[in-house]
Amino acid sequence: MDEEREEQKIWYISVNNQKDGPFSIEELSKRRLCKNALMWKRGMVSWLRADDVPDFKKLLSKELPSEEIEGGAKRQSESTISESEAYPQVSKRQKWIHDESLKYETRAIITLIVVLMVTIFFAHPIALKQQKEAKFAAMIAQKEREFREERGRRERMRQELADSLLRAEAEERDRKKVLQDSLARARTRTQAGQTSSRGQFFTDPRDGRMYKIKQFESKTWFLENLGGGKGYTWPEAVNACPKGWHLPANREWRSLSLILGDGAGRFFDSRNSWWCSGGWENREGIDIWYLSGGSLVNYSSSSNKSAVYAVRCVKD
Repeated sequence: MDEEREEQKIWYISVNNQKDGPFSIEELSKRRLCKNALMWKRGMVSWLRADDVPDFKKLLSKELPSEEIEGGAKRQSESTISESEAYPQVSKRQKWIHDESLKYETRAIITLIVVLMVTIFFAHPIALKQQKEAKFAAMIAQKEREFREERGRRERMRQELADSLLRAEAEERDRKKVLQDSLARARTRTQAGQTSSRGQFFTDPRDGRMYKIKQFESKTWFLENLGGGKGYTWPEAVNACPKGWHLPANREWRSLSLILGDGAGRFFDSRNSWWCSGGWENREGIDIWYLSGGSLVNYSSSSNKSAVYAVRCVKD
């Protein structure tokens, strides 16, 4: 019977931070346990408050009698349970350290949560701001490129316009000079000089062919096509005239057209067109002269120098 009672003594209590026991349920029922009393038995992870143990809630009281405490301390000293078999005693310092650890961990978790929330709260607007700034910078760079391209285009247009004006001014000065020279020579000519004098001839030493020639003011012209009407390409025409003669320049053709006026048909055939040695001033292309309405007129043939036209020569 005594052995059975000893086997039922499995509970320990802590009184004034001292382990007391073991006790059976019957023995604990005779005690007046307070709700803050700590209890433990083998197999439990930690000490529990008496009001957290369902089997002992009915045994609880507000305070623990002093004689019970003294008796418990005496029984503890007589107990044969080894320290290795009992759960370590709970001290105020250990409990304080445990509570402070929980507080620290709680504060650390709360701090981490707050930091995460603040980071999320502020990181999103910052990312949006950086994205907007990147888009704005890209837009500014694009506008700068467009501005530079537009400025370059306008500069090219301004240069082309200036070049066109310079060419137009040069052509106008040349036309005025030709007209003034023609008018000056016309005023000094006599009435006899205006009529055709007896014809003159030039013999080409290369083939012995004779050509009728005539002086118009200061220039002497062939009145016949070179080679008896043979056609020449422009590269051939440039060197076709005999020594001492040359292919007329555009200015010489223009001066002759002003002298002859609408009477050029007396010396030129409307069935032919004639080469000149180049275009007007620095204009690209080669001018071609022909008879239209009794007057000599020209047009620019810039793309086909292999065309075949007639040649008239002018004395150097």
